[in-house]
Amino acid sequence: MMKLLKLEYYKNLNYKPFKIFTALYFAILVALLFIGLVDFNFFGSPVNLKEQGIYNFPGIWNFTTWIVALLKIFLGLIIVFSISQEFSNRMFKQNTIDGLSRKEFIISKLLTISIFTIVSTVIVFGLTMFLGYQYSNTTDSAKVFEEIFFIGNYFVKLFTFFCFLMFLSVLFRNSMFTFLGFFGVLDC
Repeated sequence: MMKLLKLEYYKNLNYKPFKIFTALYFAILVALLFIGLVDFNFFGSPVNLKEQGIYNFPGIWNFTTWIVALLKIFLGLIIVFSISQEFSNRMFKQNTIDGLSRKEFIISKLLTISIFTIVSTVIVFGLTMFLGYQYSNTTDSAKVFEEIFFIGNYFVKLFTFFCFLMFLSVLFRNSMFTFLGFFGVLDC
């Protein structure tokens, strides 16, 4: 398993879109979670979302996971480009010649997806706890962990979304066709 993780790490480390979309995802993720600290003008009157209670426990779990789930397409792009690159650059055939089986190829991609999902979930959990303890009116243990199941839901949603994109990427073997297939499914 470590061999497969190292292989994915070295392949993705030198892939420029991987670095760009990963950095973009995590920067936007942090910025979106802190958006409630900024005052907005809404029809001429200032609105502060922090004072409206978006960072109060237990509602913050729903708020943060819903907002961050909108960004999952950035990590999805990384997965689609990574898998499509394997087929367009003939790396899949070379890996097969070098002794990597199809099963190991799928496992390596699933490990990459799992790592992305775990890292994203841990960051969202940490930022939610930080923001909640900083700006929530209540920090009672029962209220803090009352709706923590949203983090688990976020993990499952992210993992299944990435697996679906991996399936489409392996099926179509081209990033453009993958996105056409994905948006075609959404249209139905």
